[in-house]
Amino acid sequence: MKVKLDPRNRHKWQHSVTLKITDPWGPMALAIQGNVGLRCGACTSSRQWPQPLPPKISKTFTMTVSSPHDVTIEDNMLTFVALTAPNASNVPSHPVGPELNVRCDNTPYVSPQPKGGCVYKDFTPTYFVSRSHSVYGPVAKHITEAQRRLNQAWGLQGRGPALQVTRDGTLNDLNRRAACGRSPAASCDEYPFASTYQGAHRNKDFSTKTIPLTPNTNEGNYRQRWYNRNRLLESDAFWVQPTR
Repeated sequence: MKVKLDPRNRHKWQHSVTLKITDPWGPMALAIQGNVGLRCGACTSSRQWPQPLPPKISKTFTMTVSSPHDVTIEDNMLTFVALTAPNASNVPSHPVGPELNVRCDNTPYVSPQPKGGCVYKDFTPTYFVSRSHSVYGPVAKHITEAQRRLNQAWGLQGRGPALQVTRDGTLNDLNRRAACGRSPAASCDEYPFASTYQGAHRNKDFSTKTIPLTPNTNEGNYRQRWYNRNRLLESDAFWVQPTR
């Protein structure tokens, strides 16, 4: 089973299921047909038609799925498979694979708002930033130092707590002020990020470092785009992993 959600279009994504009869037995095995379906609360999917399933040959069923709404919806999706054969007791449709918890939204601050998008609600994404990157390198180096030195390895999966995004501009400003003061003279980089609930206003276990203004600004812009690409809404968790 393969499901590819579209974080930039909640009205169309692909849900594919591959079936194969691996251990056929008897003449009726040559006439087995299969079909798939999708059960969910708010989404809709294209209808599938039964297909022959020749022994040991894979057949893929692809459904186009959409969440045709303009509000935030969490939906549980479950895939069903049905098998039939002439002159045989049909196998009732039964679920296959895990139940998928999907969230679709058209949140104004996450582009593109008209089309919205969908993500797996239970998945926590990881923000990768390279220490050798020509633009973001100094920020990644500071993150590495902070995750090693602070009491908590904030954002480092397996060692510290995840960070949580906040889109609250007032809290962002309070976090920056608590970490860096009011002076704009130096380029002050803070970790955990000011755009998280773990920022310096509420969390005294933080790190600051003066770095060049250009990489500091560009990394912040890059991370905001990354938040949007992953459709991180208020309080959503994420990991931070510096790389080489």
